[in-house]
Amino acid sequence: MKRSASTDVESLLVFAWPRFLAADRTHFAEKRSQMTRVSSPCIRVCTLDSETGLCEGCGRTREEITRWYRMPEEERQQIMAGLPERMRQAFALESSFAPESDKAE
Repeated sequence: MKRSASTDVESLLVFAWPRFLAADRTHFAEKRSQMTRVSSPCIRVCTLDSETGLCEGCGRTREEITRWYRMPEEERQQIMAGLPERMRQAFALESSFAPESDKAE
């Protein structure tokens, strides 16, 4: 009896596919364990301030946010180290313009 091409494919799928899937899962599990988590100051309050151009949640600029996952870890760490001071300077100016009645409370 002559086997058709579709029979050969079916037998391949029946016998080889489970082994292929198992090998594939093992490969991705190994890759996932090798991956490191990217440092990020994001606190999920993603609103860019129109005056300063900074995110009100983390203090990064639009350009920094856009490039974040392509930056080397050292550059991310350097930016993160300066964010608290950047936020104080940028948003302290806003609070200094608050009406006197708001400051008294």
